[in-house]
Amino acid sequence: AVIARDPAPVPTWVEIQTEETYWFWFRQRLLQYGKNVKLLSPKWLVKQLAAELRQTAQQY
Repeated sequence: AVIARDPAPVPTWVEIQTEETYWFWFRQRLLQYGKNVKLLSPKWLVKQLAAELRQTAQQY
């Protein structure tokens, strides 16, 4: 669900809230949006996802 939108004439962000049944699908949703995603909380999840993305980038 959309929580808030950038009110600027050329919007640069949209804040959404999502509820996923499985961790796998939540991760897929984050990866789908790539650099356009900024995960804010919970902090443990932010750290876990950041570590996973760093490990992935090291493969290239």
